[in-house]
Amino acid sequence: MNKLYFFVFAIIFLLPTIANASYINSQEIAIDLQNSGEAHVISVVSFNELTSIELPYTIFGNSANFIARDSGGALNCSITPQPYGNIYSCRPNTRQVNNYTASFEFDMHNLVVPTANAYIFSYVNGVSTPTKKLELVLTLPEGTGLVQDPVFKPYPEAAVGSTGRRMTLDWVLNSPELGKTYTFTATYEQVGQVVRYYGNYSRYIAVFFAFAFAFVLWRYWVYRKTNIGALLSVLKDDEKKVFDIILASKGKCKQNTIVQETNFSKAKVSRILADLQTRGLVEKVRVGRTNRIVVSRSKRPELKVESSTPEVIPPSAPLASE
Repeated sequence: MNKLYFFVFAIIFLLPTIANASYINSQEIAIDLQNSGEAHVISVVSFNELTSIELPYTIFGNSANFIARDSGGALNCSITPQPYGNIYSCRPNTRQVNNYTASFEFDMHNLVVPTANAYIFSYVNGVSTPTKKLELVLTLPEGTGLVQDPVFKPYPEAAVGSTGRRMTLDWVLNSPELGKTYTFTATYEQVGQVVRYYGNYSRYIAVFFAFAFAFVLWRYWVYRKTNIGALLSVLKDDEKKVFDIILASKGKCKQNTIVQETNFSKAKVSRILADLQTRGLVEKVRVGRTNRIVVSRSKRPELKVESSTPEVIPPSAPLASE
């Protein structure tokens, strides 16, 4: 019980001292929380004016690997252990008095208390110097999210964001009360169980999506083979020229006529007509000893071509040159 009273006394009266300055423009604290419960903390403090040759920085809780820096590099710091944490005293490297900025970087091990189904984060920061802005950004461990219960909402109220893979909480206090100790809390839980559950079926899911993708490709291929707009859009210039001649002749004309109007060789016209027949655009009709090229029956309604009733050789038959 005596230890509890002593800890409460330390929280209330031994506030974390930042520096002797007329006021602090801003203090920005970034906490990178890991699944192990350990956290890496970076605190950047911008002073409007220094009035001391030392920068005291108090940390509540177990801290390690403390490093302080300013524009001149790493600072020379001494440590004074306390029952509630550590007090570090650092000497600035620069004689700059106005608009001085220093960063304090360290690791902490006691910011998270695990419960049966969740984890409770808490961080204590005191205000012993007039401060315009105090901001704390917490990055939760990967695979975790806030507990969706109003009872366990972050305190004070925080803005929820994301780095893409990890959730973040952003507390901003403008002109925090001088002499007050602020405790920032958040309750989060693991959400990776859902991923692991579906992970057992990942092979089946992959096969399903592979079949779905193959089906989409097949449907697209059928569309390109049957849709008249898609068929015409991929015709080469020579093929389009031949097909336009057939359309201009109300959907039917002699093969010799195509040779005469295009000035193509008979072999080239035969090759083009064979390609058009393969794509289902034209058919060859034998009229006496003459080959007549007509638009395929299935494409006549789309092209608004009048139907004709001569005997049609099956589309599979190759188009012979005349």
